[in-house]
Amino acid sequence: MTADDQTRYGRLRAMCEFMTNVASAMEYSGGLNQVSRNRLQESIKPVREAREWMWDIGQMMIPSQPLPAGLHEALEITESRALDALPKLKAALDEACEEFLRAARRPVAPRGGGMSAVADEAQ
Repeated sequence: MTADDQTRYGRLRAMCEFMTNVASAMEYSGGLNQVSRNRLQESIKPVREAREWMWDIGQMMIPSQPLPAGLHEALEITESRALDALPKLKAALDEACEEFLRAARRPVAPRGGGMSAVADEAQ
């Protein structure tokens, strides 16, 4: 593995980790409707697969095992997939943020008066 490939590997591994973690947080937050969740899962799937592959490559690097032939080309494919999915993830994140903002701005009907309303809200 060349020094450039090592740098690229590190950058791509960090990007794939970041993207899959953001997507997972969005999926579990409840901030997406089903259509948006399906679209997000479809766009992030190749990045999740690339993340798993990169983890396997990282495991080979630890004991200095021979790396697979075509690693340079595989890193190019991984980078292409991640960069293709990144704007889709950004759009989904923007959509989820807007939904959270809309929900935060909706008026909440009071449940009662005085301190009992505060106690009700705390529950």
